[in-house]
Amino acid sequence: MPRERSAYPWWILAHVVLVEFLVVGVAWNYPIMLVNPLLADLGLELSAWGVLWGAISLGALLFSLPAGALADHLGVRFVLGAALLLAGASLLLRAELHGLLPTAFAMLLFGLALGTLIAGLPKALGLWFPPERLGLANGIALTGLGVSFFVTGFGVPALVDHLGGWRELSRALGWATLATAALWLGTVRDPADRRASADLQTPLSGVRSVLRVRGVWLITLCYAFYNAGYLGITAYTPTFLGEGELAATWVTVVSLSFAVGTLTFPALSDRLGRRKPVYAIGIATTAAVCSVTPYLGEVAIIALCVVWGLSSGTLALVFVIPVEMDPPGPALAGAALGAAISGGFAGGMLGSVIGIQLAGVAPELAYAFWGACYALSALAFGLLQETGTARRRLSTIHP
Repeated sequence: MPRERSAYPWWILAHVVLVEFLVVGVAWNYPIMLVNPLLADLGLELSAWGVLWGAISLGALLFSLPAGALADHLGVRFVLGAALLLAGASLLLRAELHGLLPTAFAMLLFGLALGTLIAGLPKALGLWFPPERLGLANGIALTGLGVSFFVTGFGVPALVDHLGGWRELSRALGWATLATAALWLGTVRDPADRRASADLQTPLSGVRSVLRVRGVWLITLCYAFYNAGYLGITAYTPTFLGEGELAATWVTVVSLSFAVGTLTFPALSDRLGRRKPVYAIGIATTAAVCSVTPYLGEVAIIALCVVWGLSSGTLALVFVIPVEMDPPGPALAGAALGAAISGGFAGGMLGSVIGIQLAGVAPELAYAFWGACYALSALAFGLLQETGTARRRLSTIHP
């Protein structure tokens, strides 16, 4: 199609990378680096941190599915633009509030926006990129997220010192997010045929349609198990390593390796025309690395984290599958992605709680649990039907 040969899809991708880096990456995760000064400024104890941080995940869990369905019905330009406006406003509001409940409310609003963005950004790419480039596009998008982890880990403390506090940083991120929203609304458009089938349905009927598809439930399970392992490990490993120089090295290695992996393996999947073996092998490797981590010395842990970061780059394929499945296809991919994102946040919350409780007994139990979660993610993905271009080529040759 003409739009596939133009430069405009790459303009969409540049927007998506910016949003992944700035909002899904830095604006979401910057409080992790500022827990103690943030709580001190709010006059709260450490026990309140779980409520504040969990409010973001709760908002995303609750709103991802309806927001994805709205993106199917109204288009990604309007819905994602509104989500960026809400994210920016919630960051500005957070900077002005005091106390537990008001701050938690502002974080909940950010979670609503976050769930909308995570569900809608892969749909935007699916509307503009052809199947043979969809893995690459989503991989490049997640590279922005990987780089943001590195910037958050090492740049946030310096920014806070320069700006004068976490509230000033939140304001700066809020205004930057509002500027990104203006750029999105002013330059992003939906393709003319984006509502070919979605126009025939209401958002509610779109949700009902995707929830009848076995593949949507499988990809939801896949992402739930992935996040159960990933979020649990990232929440606990710095503590396990001592929160010193080794933990900082771990953050650097994982984030940069993840960025390289997102550029490499989704593009390889495009070239092979297959999604299932690339993801299954990558995440099975991640499961094995995770399971043996607590038995290793410092140097070996860092070396294996290179493997973990690289293999985790296959995550981009989770966001490709709902766009390629038929049904739901691109027209209803927002609702399908929303279901997967909701499952992912639910799995991440449960996986973190269960794993950290196990870590209190023995770290080996926690890492074995998180490794098992990764293995189950690979299994769920393996039960999906292949959606890559190789399957379509074979079906054309052998109808």
